Amino acid sequence: DEPTASLPASDVRHLFEAIRRLKERGVAILYVSHHLDEVFEIADVVSVLRDGRRVTTRRVDGLDHDGLIELMIGHKIVQGRSGAGPAGDEVLVDVVDLHGGNLHGVDLRVHAGEVVGVAGITGSGREPFVPQLPGQTPSQSGTVSINGEYTDNYSPRDVLRAGGAFVTADRKGLGLVPMMSVLDNTTISDVGRNARAGRIDKAAERADGVGWIDRLSVKTASPYTPIGALSGGNQQKVVLAKWLFTESRVLIFDEPTRGIDVGAKVEIYKLMNELVRQGVAILVISSELPEVIGMCDRILVMHEGRIAGELARE
Repeated sequence: DEPTASLPASDVRHLFEAIRRLKERGVAILYVSHHLDEVFEIADVVSVLRDGRRVTTRRVDGLDHDGLIELMIGHKIVQGRSGAGPAGDEVLVDVVDLHGGNLHGVDLRVHAGEVVGVAGITGSGREPFVPQLPGQTPSQSGTVSINGEYTDNYSPRDVLRAGGAFVTADRKGLGLVPMMSVLDNTTISDVGRNARAGRIDKAAERADGVGWIDRLSVKTASPYTPIGALSGGNQQKVVLAKWLFTESRVLIFDEPTRGIDVGAKVEIYKLMNELVRQGVAILVISSELPEVIGMCDRILVMHEGRIAGELARE
């Protein structure tokens, strides 16, 4: 069940070699995965489930990627970025000469209405870059500007005040409060919005929160359902709703679709397209190459703590 969820590419290859050896010995293997490329690489037959029912069972060699996705979500989809790049010259993220950990002078810019991806293999510097950008861990030197506000020793609170938001890859450990409801997890990022004379206006808070829950098509029995009762994909939508609730102009997405099904991924991609059309700047840090290739206007490639190259969309 999702055996490669936290494995680097080299270990995935070792796992697949082991699976093939077991298969040659006559062992039967049931392999459950959200990663469709793995299904095509390792499986002989695939069964597709949707809404608690088996849709079909077919040989893998009779399917293609788009056909499998259509079976999984029940309709044809249009994937990828549907936009023309930055909406103008306004720079909403400006990182200059950032050092810290194994980072050695990272520079990058993200314009309003642009999606920029950061890619790199494990150990490239992608991992320590993620917490330094939103101020989770301190940098040694360099400056970061969010929405025009420069700072060289900042915190997540500073980023939030400047109009930035950080969608963490660790949604259960850092992105959500497990014992709270879907509604509370959605509105917790800006509790003061609905405060009146020192008390929270619960009716106004519910109206605000439910608006985002509906907009992101979060499947929940009630806004007051504990967040832990939701599927991984719906939990991820709530993590996004929490930061969209703040109406931030800068969104930093760390592995935004890790561990969620293809239907939820498509909905998140559609949301990203909608946001950049409104002039939001999005920085995506992802280990999923099809994701950064399909969704980004530019891709910055990290190697040994530095930006080794920049690739335009075309």
